[in-house]
Amino acid sequence: MEKLNDLASKAGFKFESKEGKVELSKIAEVKLSAEAKLEDGTMIATTADAWGPGVDILVVDAEGKTTPAMDGEYKLETGETVVVVDGLVSEIRPMEVEVEVEMEAEISARFEALADRIAALETQNTELSTQLTSVTESKTEAETKLKATEKKLVELSKKPAASSVKEVALGKEKSKQENAKKPLAQMSMTERVIANMKHN
Repeated sequence: MEKLNDLASKAGFKFESKEGKVELSKIAEVKLSAEAKLEDGTMIATTADAWGPGVDILVVDAEGKTTPAMDGEYKLETGETVVVVDGLVSEIRPMEVEVEVEMEAEISARFEALADRIAALETQNTELSTQLTSVTESKTEAETKLKATEKKLVELSKKPAASSVKEVALGKEKSKQENAKKPLAQMSMTERVIANMKHN
Protein backbone atom coordinates (compact mmCIF):
# COMPACT_ATOMS: atom_id res chain seq x y z
CA MET A 1 0.00 0.00 0.00
CA GLU A 2 2.86 2.38 0.86
CA LYS A 3 4.50 1.74 -2.51
CA LEU A 4 1.22 2.41 -4.25
CA ASN A 5 0.72 5.64 -2.30
CA ASP A 6 4.26 6.77 -3.21
CA LEU A 7 3.60 6.18 -6.89
CA ALA A 8 0.16 7.78 -6.72
CA SER A 9 1.42 10.83 -4.79
CA LYS A 10 3.86 11.61 -7.61
CA ALA A 11 0.84 11.98 -9.85
CA GLY A 12 -1.03 14.02 -7.24
CA PHE A 13 -3.26 11.22 -5.92
CA LYS A 14 -3.50 9.02 -2.86
CA PHE A 15 -5.15 5.75 -1.90
CA GLU A 16 -7.58 5.86 0.99
CA SER A 17 -9.32 2.98 2.69
CA LYS A 18 -13.03 3.71 3.31
CA GLU A 19 -15.45 1.11 4.65
CA GLY A 20 -13.24 -1.79 3.52
CA LYS A 21 -12.81 -0.31 0.06
CA VAL A 22 -9.72 1.32 -1.37
CA GLU A 23 -10.42 4.54 -3.21
CA LEU A 24 -8.11 6.78 -5.22
CA SER A 25 -8.56 10.46 -4.47
CA LYS A 26 -6.77 13.63 -5.54
CA ILE A 27 -4.35 15.15 -3.06
CA ALA A 28 -5.35 18.66 -2.10
CA GLU A 29 -2.58 21.07 -3.09
CA VAL A 30 -0.87 22.70 -0.19
CA LYS A 31 0.00 26.32 -0.91
CA LEU A 32 3.20 27.25 0.86
CA SER A 33 3.69 30.92 1.66
CA ALA A 34 6.87 31.13 3.75
CA GLU A 35 9.90 28.88 3.57
CA ALA A 36 13.13 28.50 5.53
CA LYS A 37 16.16 26.25 5.53
CA LEU A 38 17.45 24.32 8.52
CA GLU A 39 21.16 24.22 9.27
CA ASP A 40 21.33 20.67 7.88
CA GLY A 41 19.89 21.90 4.55
CA THR A 42 16.33 20.56 5.05
CA MET A 43 13.59 22.91 3.83
CA ILE A 44 10.63 23.78 6.03
CA ALA A 45 7.55 25.76 5.09
CA THR A 46 4.26 27.10 6.39
CA THR A 47 0.92 27.90 4.79
CA ALA A 48 0.83 31.16 6.75
CA ASP A 49 2.03 34.43 5.21
CA ALA A 50 4.93 34.72 7.66
CA TRP A 51 6.68 32.76 10.39
CA GLY A 52 5.48 33.25 13.94
CA PRO A 53 4.02 31.47 16.95
CA GLY A 54 0.88 29.44 16.13
CA VAL A 55 1.56 28.81 12.43
CA ASP A 56 1.77 25.31 10.98
CA ILE A 57 5.16 23.91 10.02
CA LEU A 58 5.81 21.39 7.30
CA VAL A 59 8.98 19.59 6.25
CA VAL A 60 9.55 19.71 2.47
CA ASP A 61 11.51 16.82 0.94
CA ALA A 62 13.68 16.86 -2.18
CA GLU A 63 10.66 16.03 -4.39
CA GLY A 64 8.61 18.86 -2.90
CA LYS A 65 6.37 16.65 -0.77
CA THR A 66 5.34 18.09 2.61
CA THR A 67 4.84 16.30 5.91
CA PRO A 68 3.96 17.88 9.25
CA ALA A 69 7.04 18.57 11.36
CA MET A 70 7.54 16.46 14.47
CA ASP A 71 7.59 18.21 17.85
CA GLY A 72 11.00 19.45 18.87
CA GLU A 73 13.51 22.19 18.17
CA TYR A 74 14.74 23.01 14.67
CA LYS A 75 17.76 25.23 14.17
CA LEU A 76 17.65 27.43 11.07
CA GLU A 77 20.73 28.18 8.99
CA THR A 78 20.35 31.84 10.06
CA GLY A 79 20.89 30.83 13.70
CA GLU A 80 17.32 31.11 15.03
CA THR A 81 15.66 28.11 16.68
CA VAL A 82 12.05 27.13 15.86
CA VAL A 83 10.26 25.26 18.67
CA VAL A 84 7.43 22.98 17.46
CA VAL A 85 4.67 21.75 19.77
CA ASP A 86 1.64 19.75 18.45
CA GLY A 87 2.70 20.46 14.83
CA LEU A 88 2.59 24.24 15.35
CA VAL A 89 5.33 26.78 15.93
CA SER A 90 5.45 27.47 19.67
CA GLU A 91 8.24 30.07 19.58
CA ILE A 92 11.13 31.32 17.49
CA ARG A 93 14.24 31.96 19.55
CA PRO A 94 16.78 34.47 18.27
CA MET A 95 20.31 33.39 17.43
CA GLU A 96 22.40 32.69 20.52
CA VAL A 97 25.50 34.83 20.46
CA GLU A 98 28.40 33.23 22.25
CA VAL A 99 30.05 36.40 23.42
CA GLU A 100 29.53 35.97 27.15
CA VAL A 101 32.81 34.10 27.60
CA GLU A 102 34.67 36.65 25.47
CA MET A 103 33.06 39.51 27.40
CA GLU A 104 33.98 37.91 30.72
CA ALA A 105 37.59 37.46 29.59
CA GLU A 106 37.74 41.07 28.37
CA ILE A 107 36.22 42.42 31.59
CA SER A 108 38.60 40.25 33.63
CA ALA A 109 41.58 41.56 31.63
CA ARG A 110 40.40 45.14 32.16
CA PHE A 111 40.02 44.59 35.90
CA GLU A 112 43.54 43.12 36.07
CA ALA A 113 44.92 46.10 34.14
CA LEU A 114 43.11 48.50 36.48
CA ALA A 115 44.39 46.62 39.55
CA ASP A 116 47.97 46.85 38.21
CA ARG A 117 47.51 50.57 37.50
CA ILE A 118 46.13 51.18 41.00
CA ALA A 119 49.07 49.30 42.55
CA ALA A 120 51.52 51.38 40.47
CA LEU A 121 49.78 54.62 41.50
CA GLU A 122 49.85 53.59 45.19
CA THR A 123 53.61 52.91 44.93
CA GLN A 124 54.13 56.25 43.20
CA ASN A 125 52.03 57.97 45.87
CA THR A 126 54.19 56.45 48.64
CA GLU A 127 57.37 57.60 46.88
CA LEU A 128 55.97 61.11 46.40
CA SER A 129 54.92 61.27 50.07
CA THR A 130 58.47 60.31 51.12
CA GLN A 131 59.93 62.96 48.79
CA LEU A 132 57.48 65.57 50.12
CA THR A 133 58.49 64.79 53.71
CA SER A 134 62.17 65.14 52.75
CA VAL A 135 61.53 68.45 50.95
CA THR A 136 59.51 69.75 53.91
CA GLU A 137 62.34 68.89 56.31
CA SER A 138 64.89 70.58 54.00
CA LYS A 139 62.66 73.65 53.77
CA THR A 140 62.33 73.86 57.56
CA GLU A 141 66.11 73.53 57.93
CA ALA A 142 66.70 76.21 55.27
CA GLU A 143 64.20 78.55 56.96
CA THR A 144 65.98 78.08 60.31
CA LYS A 145 69.37 78.87 58.72
CA LEU A 146 67.88 81.89 56.92
CA LYS A 147 66.48 83.28 60.18
CA ALA A 148 69.86 82.83 61.89
CA THR A 149 71.62 84.58 58.97
CA GLU A 150 69.09 87.43 59.03
CA LYS A 151 69.64 87.87 62.79
CA LYS A 152 73.42 87.95 62.33
CA LEU A 153 73.06 90.43 59.47
CA VAL A 154 70.96 92.74 61.66
CA GLU A 155 73.60 92.55 64.38
CA LEU A 156 76.40 93.29 61.92
CA SER A 157 74.49 96.19 60.37
CA LYS A 158 74.34 97.90 63.81
CA LYS A 159 78.15 97.81 64.14
CA PRO A 160 80.32 100.31 62.20
CA ALA A 161 82.05 98.88 59.16
CA ALA A 162 85.57 100.16 60.08
CA SER A 163 87.32 102.60 62.46
CA SER A 164 87.01 106.24 61.43
CA VAL A 165 90.07 108.39 60.55
CA LYS A 166 89.54 110.41 63.72
CA GLU A 167 89.63 107.28 65.90
CA VAL A 168 92.84 106.15 64.15
CA ALA A 169 94.49 109.58 64.74
CA LEU A 170 93.38 109.62 68.37
CA GLY A 171 94.78 106.14 68.87
CA LYS A 172 98.19 107.22 67.53
CA GLU A 173 98.21 110.33 69.72
CA LYS A 174 97.33 108.32 72.76
CA SER A 175 100.10 105.87 71.94
CA LYS A 176 102.60 108.75 71.66
CA GLN A 177 101.51 110.16 74.98
CA GLU A 178 101.91 106.78 76.63
CA ASN A 179 105.40 106.50 75.09
CA ALA A 180 106.36 109.99 76.35
CA LYS A 181 105.41 109.17 79.92
CA LYS A 182 107.54 106.04 80.00
CA PRO A 183 110.91 106.30 81.71
CA LEU A 184 113.86 105.77 79.35
CA ALA A 185 114.78 102.53 81.08
CA GLN A 186 111.43 100.99 80.11
CA MET A 187 111.60 102.18 76.49
CA SER A 188 112.81 100.08 73.60
CA MET A 189 115.74 101.17 71.49
CA THR A 190 113.45 102.62 68.84
CA GLU A 191 111.34 104.45 71.41
CA ARG A 192 114.50 105.97 72.97
CA VAL A 193 115.71 107.18 69.56
CA ILE A 194 112.31 108.76 68.85
CA ALA A 195 112.19 110.34 72.32
CA ASN A 196 115.75 111.83 71.95
CA MET A 197 114.84 113.23 68.54
CA LYS A 198 111.81 115.00 69.99
CA HIS A 199 113.81 116.57 72.77
CA ASN A 200 116.49 117.79 70.38
